[in-house]
Amino acid sequence: MNKVLLVLFASSIFLLEGPQPPLWASGSEEVLYVSPIVKQKMKVHDTERDKDIEVSMWYKGILRKDQKRDLIVLSHGWTGNPDQFEWVVKNLVDDGYFVIGPKHQDLLPSKEPHVNHWNRPLDISLSLDGFLSSMYGKYIDQDNIGMIGFSLGATTSIWVAGGRCPLELDFSRGKEYASEKEFNRVVELSKDLDMIKVQQSYKDDRIKAVFLMAPAWTWIFDENSLKNISIPVYAVGAEKDEIVNTDKNMGHLSDNIPGMTSQTIPEAGHFVFIERANEKDRMNDPVREEISKEVLAFFQKSLQ
Repeated sequence: MNKVLLVLFASSIFLLEGPQPPLWASGSEEVLYVSPIVKQKMKVHDTERDKDIEVSMWYKGILRKDQKRDLIVLSHGWTGNPDQFEWVVKNLVDDGYFVIGPKHQDLLPSKEPHVNHWNRPLDISLSLDGFLSSMYGKYIDQDNIGMIGFSLGATTSIWVAGGRCPLELDFSRGKEYASEKEFNRVVELSKDLDMIKVQQSYKDDRIKAVFLMAPAWTWIFDENSLKNISIPVYAVGAEKDEIVNTDKNMGHLSDNIPGMTSQTIPEAGHFVFIERANEKDRMNDPVREEISKEVLAFFQKSLQ
């Protein structure tokens, strides 16, 4: 059954940084005038999975059909949301990028957790389908699309880049890759994992480069599929990550993905990549500032 996309834009959910300026388009729709740093939301409906995906969008300045922009897609961590990464979004939109990020549904309708995270790369591809077929698609250079993923979002990015699970998924391997609490949670939920779905390919050829932050679950990916990833990959991990084993997760990727670049942030923990509204977290602002510079430099080089 084919998917049917329903894309909804609503001015009632048009959110801006600061006072709301006017928004208008010329009669020819050649130019769309917008305020600096605009945040808008849209919904894409997937009839196959019978679900709506909420997608956040950020952009800035004047959008012109004759000056198409590169697009970056965000994938947040488990039960997180795209708004947690506005610290990196700002740097990208200031440089002219258009950024979108779907809100993954990491909990069942009953609010219980699950491990059928093969749904996440489907969210990415469907969000791209909906966005690129919307009124904004004509402003995007569809040959220059990159992706950023944090934690489980990094796992999502690897799926989209071409990583695949082996036919025999050995969960015992994961014990070395995560904290005991995290590993036990996954094992407990694995009995409900759809083994047919998780082994399928979720590669999306529209993604031309990926930037990974605190990659997780990398042990689920077959080495041969990682060796066949042909797009630029950059991974950043945290030395004192309390959720995932940075050396194991990044090592499995760097040992197999051709030409991958990686670095580890000294003394940092897993959540250094998430901006939080508290005094203690302000200490991480300089770290995130440096990461955002690396993200920008990576995509400036990789998307050409």
